[in-house]
Amino acid sequence: MPPPRLSKCLSLKKNGYEGSGVICPHCQYTAEFKGYRFKRVESLLGTIGFRRAYYHCGRCGHGLFPFDNEVGLRSHRLTPGAERIASLLGLACN
Repeated sequence: MPPPRLSKCLSLKKNGYEGSGVICPHCQYTAEFKGYRFKRVESLLGTIGFRRAYYHCGRCGHGLFPFDNEVGLRSHRLTPGAERIASLLGLACN
């Protein structure tokens, strides 16, 4: 379980909120802010849950989470640090 202060800190941040709209990287149209979505990831400190801003593009249909890009999260549920450790363990176990 991560330190309570870390989870509290993540819940108080904007977590990717950049205003009512952002430019969609797929079609360059405005993606509208649709609210916050919850995500749980595995970190070196344990499981961490947080909310992050969600934007949806009405033109091409893509959804985006700017916060995920800011902190290096990908589609899987590992933080960048946990991902590096998992990769190193995979190499060491071969």
